[in-house]
Parts: sequence; structure tokens; C-alpha cells
Amino acid sequence: MSGFLGAAFRSFSGRILGAASALIATYSVTTNLSISDSGLFFLSLGFALFFSHLLRFGLDNFVLKKCAIFLNERSYPEFLSIVLVSALACIVGSVLIYMILQASAWVVSYKYLHYLLLIFPAGVAAALLGIIAHSLHASGFVFIGSITNISLHYIIFSVLIWILSPPGTSEVIFLFTAACFAALLIQIVVALCLYAYKGIKFAEWKNVQLRNVNYREVYRTTLPLWMVVIAQQLNQWGAQFISSVHVSEEELALLAIATRLALLVPMILTAVNMVVSPKFAALYHQGDMEQTEALLAKSLKLLALVSSFIFIVMFLFGDFVLGIFGEQYIEAAGLLSILVCGQLVNALTGPCGKLLMMSGFEKDVRNSSIVVTVFGLVLALILVAQYGVYGAAISTAITIATQNIAFAYLVKHRLQINLLKVYSKFF
Repeated sequence: MSGFLGAAFRSFSGRILGAASALIATYSVTTNLSISDSGLFFLSLGFALFFSHLLRFGLDNFVLKKCAIFLNERSYPEFLSIVLVSALACIVGSVLIYMILQASAWVVSYKYLHYLLLIFPAGVAAALLGIIAHSLHASGFVFIGSITNISLHYIIFSVLIWILSPPGTSEVIFLFTAACFAALLIQIVVALCLYAYKGIKFAEWKNVQLRNVNYREVYRTTLPLWMVVIAQQLNQWGAQFISSVHVSEEELALLAIATRLALLVPMILTAVNMVVSPKFAALYHQGDMEQTEALLAKSLKLLALVSSFIFIVMFLFGDFVLGIFGEQYIEAAGLLSILVCGQLVNALTGPCGKLLMMSGFEKDVRNSSIVVTVFGLVLALILVAQYGVYGAAISTAITIATQNIAFAYLVKHRLQINLLKVYSKFF
């Protein structure tokens, strides 16, 4: 299978395996720990996922965009320079942020800060996994990039839990961190082999000149992207972090399970993004807006079909799915119904955010993301205080839907591509 559908299928297959491995890991945790300890681990995992995006400093999308261009031009030293600079920035930034978090422990009174610091190294490993995976996506290895980025560490983690049966939250966090670093080591070896397959031989490393990297362009491009990523992660996890101040660990576990299952609805969106982002960058660079719109239309058609099916399953049979993790989690069915509605809007608006960023409108995406995130956090503070985890679910769904509707508006305003017209052509 070749072309867009073939690439999308390979990417989606990687996402399916990633989602399956994440659910298996979730099942391993819920069956090994009490619901209270599970709630603590899932809260910590949410922080790890947040850190994994924070510590990339917006460089993952930059890597995807620039590596695709350099590989197309056969500028191999420049390709390697971008990957190396991004990884080094992640490592140095991680040290600085960890020092800030340690210092904040003297002035911030947060009862779960210990778990946040404990899982921070896993966030560092996950950040590096993401950067290298984006270089693989840009090289055309979408399936392998997805597997090594979102699946491998969960598989290793599940095996470790099965073998060692850790007794508490801290031990589970340690195993998760070990799994992330093991996956990173494997990914580096695989990436080097695949680079060589694409023509980037090991001898090219001696031609890498880090001083030749346009750091001004890196800063100018990635800063808006970084702010967008932080905003999007706060949209997804902010209400859960706020909830940890107001609700019990048991309720945190219910919210965490519902949140992770709801993410299955737009699962294919991430897969499609990995395929279309370098294509959007290349087409816009060539000024071919007709093909850009055609590619967006193909994406939306696939997204509408798959995401709507997953939404219906989750909305109608959510209690059955939740029961797999234990009868105590069936209570989260109401939370799941709320969250999947927001994620459906996310899926149906398609890769609008990626299209804007690949077309050079990072600042527009940044500005809208900041406004929506501030609105979402204020809404979460109000609703969580009043309604607990249900307030968190409602604020998360509204924030995610609002953010993606804003992206669709910007695509129409900046690129003159109307999503409603695109959808109308399907009928």
C-alpha cells in the first residue's frame, strides 16, 4: 500500500500498537496497585507526559520540518546537526528545569511534589524519544518512529511489572523510568541504522558543524512552537493537575483512566499528523495550495470515519471498557462520556494546527493557544472547586474543543481553506 493511505495506515498501525501497549500497561498498574496508589501513579504519569513535551522546547516539530527538507535536498550533515542540537538542548534544559523544581520544593507546598520529582527523569527520556522519533518520521519511517516513541517503553514497563510485582507507587515509577531509558537506548541504535539506510552514512558525522546551525532561526521558530506545546499539554492535563489539590487519589484514578481512554478517539489524528506534516511543509514551500487542500481533505475523510466509530464505541459502551481495568473503574463512565465529546471535535477538525505550523503561522497558533489555555485553566479552577472531577472533565472537553475550532478558523483566515466546505464536498 503506497501513497497517503499507505503511509497513514502504517502510522495508524503504530498508533494502535502504541495505544494497545499503553492500555496493557494501565491494566498492569490497576491490577497490581490499589486504586489509591494507581491514582498517584497516573497523576505522576500525567506530569511525566507534560514534562516530555515541555523538555522538547518545541524542537520536535522543528526537527520534523527541517529534517524533511534537508533529507529531500540530501543535506545530510545539516540533517544530523538538527537532531544533535535538539537532543543537546533537551538534556541541558532538563538539568536546569530539574534544579528549579528542586529549589521550588523549599517554597511550594504541594503534597505530590515528591512523585513529580521522582518521575522527572522518565519525562527526560520520553522527550528524547520524541525528538529522535520525529527525525524518523521526517525520514519516512513513520511506523518505526511511532513504535519506538509511544509503544516500546510501555511494553518494557508491563514486562517489568509482571516479573517484579512492585508493591507501591514509588517502585512502579522507578520501573517506568527504567523502561523509558531502555527504550531510548534501543531507539538510538535503530535510528542510526535507518539513517544509514537512507544514505546518511556514519562518515557523515565528521561533517557535522554545530556552529553552522542557524540558531536564530531555531529560536525564532521553536519558541512559538514551544509555547503552543505547553498550552496544548495544559489543555489536556491542566484540569487533572488542579484536581489533585481538591479530590482524593481514588477520584484521580477515575479521571486518569477516563482521560486515557478518551484519547483513543483522536488517536488516528496523531498518526495522520506524522504523515502529513512534512508533506504540508514541502507543498507550502513550493506554493502548491491546491495539493495542500487536497491532502487536508484526504486527512479529514479518514479522520471522520475512524474517529466517529471510536467515539460511538466509547460513548455507548464505555462502562464495559472501563470494567476491564476493574469494577471500581466503571464509575468513571460519566467522565469518559464527557471527555470523548471534546476529543471528537479535536479529531474532526483534523491536522489544522500542524498545517498552520508547517506553513509558517506558528505565531498565530501560539497566540490562540495561549488565550484558550488561560480560559481553560480559569474554567478548570472554577469547575473543579465546585464539581470535583466532573468539573475537570467538563473544562477539559470545552477547552480542547475551543482550541481546535480556533485552529480551523485560522486555517480559513490565513490559508483560505474552509473546513465546512471541505466536508460538504464529501456529500
